[in-house]
Amino acid sequence: MPDTRPIRPELDNDHNIRGINYTILGIAVFSIVLRTVTKSYRFSQWGADDYLIIAASVFTGVQCIIMGLMTFAGLGRNIWTLDDSTITTFHIYLLVVQYAYVLSLCLIKLSILYFFLRTFPDPKFRSIIKYTIAFNIVTTIIVTICGALQRQPIHLLWDGWKDYPPRGKTLNIPAIIFFHAGVNIALDIWMFALPLTQLYALGLQPKKKAGVMVIFGVGIFLIAASCIRIPYLLDFTRTLNASSDAQGFVVWSNIESGQEQGPGTFYPEAQAAAQRGYLFKDL
Repeated sequence: MPDTRPIRPELDNDHNIRGINYTILGIAVFSIVLRTVTKSYRFSQWGADDYLIIAASVFTGVQCIIMGLMTFAGLGRNIWTLDDSTITTFHIYLLVVQYAYVLSLCLIKLSILYFFLRTFPDPKFRSIIKYTIAFNIVTTIIVTICGALQRQPIHLLWDGWKDYPPRGKTLNIPAIIFFHAGVNIALDIWMFALPLTQLYALGLQPKKKAGVMVIFGVGIFLIAASCIRIPYLLDFTRTLNASSDAQGFVVWSNIESGQEQGPGTFYPEAQAAAQRGYLFKDL
């Protein structure tokens, strides 16, 4: 009987994926260490933003660990080279990574928003931040519930790959994915534009204002990472080779989480150091 498998070169991107993975894991660990050390030296007091960024770092760490395990379960390889049990394990890991990603981003955004509450005194601005916090929480809950119910019964989330046509009830999975991606990009743009409107009310010298704006300008890179991830999501929603085509959006999801850890950790510590005269002292 002739071999009818797709003609596609064998893939093995394990080393590249693990290299990126270890870098992001290092950022997550650094985030926790930096927060703990700066609080130990009493540059600033513990606040809700500190606890939230540490919780986010834990979920980012889970992402990295599971992504590392995924390389042993077929991530980056053609699906027809894997046995059935490995493919099922791959889908379980993929589900865990997706949930860790959604929760990590939610917590990072909450940490930054609570930092804004600690930093900016304007009542109207604080009200806007509180509404943004509520919006972030509500949309995350919606995505989490829809993600859990995307295939029913629930075991089809990892077993359903065997079915054609799909068994059970299936939600519009691409709609869920792109709803979250769109909300995430919109929040990134919103959150990194908001504080720029308040800088001139802080009473900083012009050069210090410029320095702070550069810090907040890191948000441009976060928005770019979110946008780069979308074409990979598009490819994955219509793929027949999940283990290979998942690598793009899984890797960029981790990169996005790692990038967001930077501002989520650095903003508060930079602000605390600035208050002590350690930051921008030569400007």
